[in-house]
Amino acid sequence: MWKRSFTSSSSPLLKKIGGNKRTSFDKYLAVETPKKPWQSNNNRKSSSTNKEDWFKSKYAHIHARQKLIPKNDPYGKKAAHEKKLYDIKKDNKLQRLSHRQNFTQYGNSRDVLQMNPLLEYIFGTNSVLAALSNPRRHIFNKLYYYGNESFELINNKLKELNLQIPLQESNKHELNQLSKFNLHNNIVLEAKPLEDIEIKNLGSINQLTDNNTNVPSTTFQVNLINQQEIPIFKEDKVMPDVIRQVNFNSRPLQGKTFPIGIFLDEITDPHNVGAIIRSAYFLGADFIVMTKKNSSSLTPVVSKASSGAMEWLPIYHVDDPIKFFKESQKEENGSWTFITSHCTSGSNENPATQFIKDKTLPIEDLDGMLQRSPTILVMGNEGSGVRSSLIQISDYLVEIPYNGPPPSTNITNTVDSLNVSVAAAILMNHLLPCP
Repeated sequence: MWKRSFTSSSSPLLKKIGGNKRTSFDKYLAVETPKKPWQSNNNRKSSSTNKEDWFKSKYAHIHARQKLIPKNDPYGKKAAHEKKLYDIKKDNKLQRLSHRQNFTQYGNSRDVLQMNPLLEYIFGTNSVLAALSNPRRHIFNKLYYYGNESFELINNKLKELNLQIPLQESNKHELNQLSKFNLHNNIVLEAKPLEDIEIKNLGSINQLTDNNTNVPSTTFQVNLINQQEIPIFKEDKVMPDVIRQVNFNSRPLQGKTFPIGIFLDEITDPHNVGAIIRSAYFLGADFIVMTKKNSSSLTPVVSKASSGAMEWLPIYHVDDPIKFFKESQKEENGSWTFITSHCTSGSNENPATQFIKDKTLPIEDLDGMLQRSPTILVMGNEGSGVRSSLIQISDYLVEIPYNGPPPSTNITNTVDSLNVSVAAAILMNHLLPCP
């Protein structure tokens, strides 16, 4: 009994502040729901609780008073002007609707046409035909065309190559969208992009002669980074130890004994890259090597600028250019000679290139270079040129002389250099003799 009375008489742990009075928090809460004006008992105008009756009794006289006020338009000019504006607006709307009906197919294509981000869209007649003939391309999803001439050209090429690709007749608006408003020649090919072939260095040179035709041929080795035995071109032979030997027949030109390649150091403009590839293929270069970083990718724009030569000329990528230079210059790898295009006129002011005076060659000495050793022509960025680290390890430097008018104090000379694609074509023309 004593324990029970002791526990029942204990005080609570938490005490309510202020007793039964409302606290500071409770005073902000509504005690009762506020009533609407038409629900209030103090409404003197109408005893009805109907909302519609309440508004009529309160505001009906205002609308009636407004109707009695005469409009300030005694001659009807304002009403005529408003009617005229309404008619003009209505006519413009009808014209827009009729104009859209004439181009319903374009509007529908804008909504339905979707580009696949995993595929690329090759445009241009020569680029598409070269892509269809490229053995490195295996996946063609669809071919868009416009016009009968394009259809006949495509159909004949597909029959010649024995390819079965879905053809879709399109309009020019769709082709503009697929080609990103570039010049497409009414043909766009949807295909899988080319995979980059990364190499470590160039290998040794082998000179052979065919016993049947007595035609000399030259082969060189390329050390690839990956070990996937996927043929690059039809004449490739998979070699062990990640070495893939690429065979090519040298052109029957007098003065060309060894192969020549073009190295592109951080050239970012796809049009310049395409123009260099086109010149290299036309003049007889054997392959292209590009830096993997800070360079233009092999996009459809490059293919269009090269007129399809990108599909035929072997193009490799290098992740470490300095290591590529040093390994390829070794005697066991063929002793490749690297000739770098460089503006030597300001070399005295640049401390990084002060020791390269003995490396400079006149442009006339490029003739006959391919009779002595395999050669790599190095072309640099459009703005900064070849990097200083690559200039220091190059074998020779070459500069295209300026033969324009002498500088004048009255006229500002803005043409003091050449485009990189033009300069590359001039240097290749000196290295590769004409037949």
